[in-house]
Amino acid sequence: MTAIPPGITVQDGRLTLADGVTTADLRHLAYQVHCAADALDPGLLPEPPAGTTPDMVTVRFEFDFVLHHRNAGWQNGAIYGEPMPGMIDILREAVDTPHIAALVQTIRPVSTLADITDWLTGHGIPAVTDDGRQCSRDMFYTDTTAVLVTRTLRVAGATIDRALVKQGPDAVRTLIRNLKRPSDYHKSN
Repeated sequence: MTAIPPGITVQDGRLTLADGVTTADLRHLAYQVHCAADALDPGLLPEPPAGTTPDMVTVRFEFDFVLHHRNAGWQNGAIYGEPMPGMIDILREAVDTPHIAALVQTIRPVSTLADITDWLTGHGIPAVTDDGRQCSRDMFYTDTTAVLVTRTLRVAGATIDRALVKQGPDAVRTLIRNLKRPSDYHKSN
């Protein structure tokens, strides 16, 4: 579940804003409320409210051969061995970047998602397992504080896949560091 942005509190049905809360924070909260309503009653709201897309980008990381070095074969789906060189640090850098939401997508069985989440948290990466309650209509993942582990194909601005990882950690790191907020593309020079 996505947390309420810092500086926004809800008590007794009243919304309180601290100094420094931005319009982007409120758009993010509106988006979360929309997703919660959609989870309770799918189809209640036909589309997300206008202007609620957070000013951030989602990065999709594949699991096997991108984060997890499956160098001894499938092994009945066991998660073993070391991470791919440099990739945990790169994933951590993505999570620590305020305008990047990261998710790990796999084709492994749903029953293994919690194992992947545990593997990531064991390597110091905050992660949550997709329980199917995230807003599914638009397939966006917008939590910038924890990695979502999922089988669901979700919209992403960039995908870190096996082909990119073969170019080396520096290529992946360069891509992550060059990702901008959507609003940065609209600023005049």
